Amino acid sequence: VSTQSTWDIKSQMKRLRSLISNFPARNLVQSEDLRIHEKSGHLSVSGVNATIFGASSHTGSVLCDKLNSIGSRCIIPYRSLESQTNHKFRNIRSMMDVGYKAAIWLSDFTDEKELMLTMREQNVVICCIGNKFYCTRDDEFEESNILIPRAIAKSVKQSPSVKRFIYISAAGADPNSPSVTLRTKWYGEQEVKDICPDVTILRPTIMYNPNCPHESFVGRWTSAIRILEGYGVLVGKGMGKIQPVCSGDVALAAFNCLKMPETKGQTYDLGGPVIYTYREAYELLFNICNVRPYMMTIPMHKAFEYYNSPAYTSLLKILFYEYCTPDQIVLETMDRVCNPKMKGFADLFYKPVSFAQLAQECVREVFMTCLLYTSPSPRDLSTPRMPSSA
Repeated sequence: VSTQSTWDIKSQMKRLRSLISNFPARNLVQSEDLRIHEKSGHLSVSGVNATIFGASSHTGSVLCDKLNSIGSRCIIPYRSLESQTNHKFRNIRSMMDVGYKAAIWLSDFTDEKELMLTMREQNVVICCIGNKFYCTRDDEFEESNILIPRAIAKSVKQSPSVKRFIYISAAGADPNSPSVTLRTKWYGEQEVKDICPDVTILRPTIMYNPNCPHESFVGRWTSAIRILEGYGVLVGKGMGKIQPVCSGDVALAAFNCLKMPETKGQTYDLGGPVIYTYREAYELLFNICNVRPYMMTIPMHKAFEYYNSPAYTSLLKILFYEYCTPDQIVLETMDRVCNPKMKGFADLFYKPVSFAQLAQECVREVFMTCLLYTSPSPRDLSTPRMPSSA
């Protein structure tokens, strides 16, 4: 190469550097809004680097699958020990893909230093952590609904790369609520709002998952019908109103929030399209099995007596001790519906599925004998009908 050509190359490179330095910087990574590319498959790059807390939950698992299908890089922190017998970790492992996803074990979810490691170079943080369905101790409610969300919010504030933060709470959260779940959820919301004002809060009513309905009111009905051989137990008169919503619908609503920058700092109440009472919901499940519904109503003070009885004196003691905690007894007498003044699914451009459409799948999972019955007839619900032979 001649000296003249080398000099021309150097002068051209110098001119190119000066043009780049004078060009206004418009880096998409440093932009305020999140850019999502969802038209390609899981081998592409969507632009979403998400850290999902509570990925072993029903909502978190569906959200992970949706983000992985468009090629997002997901980090899944977990606390359970990694083993083949741990069904929650098996669900997390199936949601990961080589090169894009990672599961990180954390010893303490309230340690901000450990949480900061999971948010490094991440632009989305989603908190799906909540108390378990059969939670009984007050410290468990406080840790899952107040302490852990507050620690995650502090870590999000200290992470400059995080652009979106979504927190999943509960509809009906109130500091004066008789339910421990709703009280702690309200305090957790206030802590998160004070630390991160741009947080998007989703407040679902009462969730269920047709693939795993054991940890929901459907599983409680199934345990009652198995132990008491066809009888359903209702606390009070069963007139408490509920608005069941599928956990998959809540997860897809959270995904729509990521695509809508106007959802920053907003709160949404998410509920199903139909409002039932507990008695109506249980009768619907009975009708799917083609069994005449037998409802046994128990006053609230009697339910607490069965739960706190010193010895296993009856089947009701086993039922209320294992499948009906004190907080569930209180929740069954309350209305768990959306506030009509709050924003909902319509503002997120999503239409949820009704509980009646997925009830048969729920019953098939937890009550296998329903496979022997045909669809119920409105005139004959007293005796089950066997399917006709092919």
